[in-house]
Amino acid sequence: MQHYFTTKAEMLEFALAHSHARLVQRALALGAAHKPTTPRATFQLFCTLLIPLDEDSSDAARVWAGLISRACVDEATRELAAQAYTNLTDFVVRQLADALPGADVDQAARHLVSVIEGLRWPVLFGVYSRQQALDILNAQCELIF
Repeated sequence: MQHYFTTKAEMLEFALAHSHARLVQRALALGAAHKPTTPRATFQLFCTLLIPLDEDSSDAARVWAGLISRACVDEATRELAAQAYTNLTDFVVRQLADALPGADVDQAARHLVSVIEGLRWPVLFGVYSRQQALDILNAQCELIF
């Protein structure tokens, strides 16, 4: 790997960008396959991609774990991780603003991102079942919508 990347940070940045591209592809394919009919259904479908409920999202969670663990000890990686969280939250804010005009979407977006992040590790480690995770996600979406 060292002949492709000059630093660990460079490799993590590539892995994060690759993981993001895969997420976008999966989101488009899932949306086309399920054709959600409400903003809530669209959000719930999107959120399931961020929770490790299948092999692809589990792989993405492992990449994220590598980034997060390095961010705890490396300033440049911490900035990259912080930017990734900011980008995700901003994306959710924009989508919620379209779906729920006039609502306090900033707070709702932070809650939703926090719930997703809070589910990621217990699901990946087998502490929460798929159904438990989906029930928690559904409860959060119920509060928002």
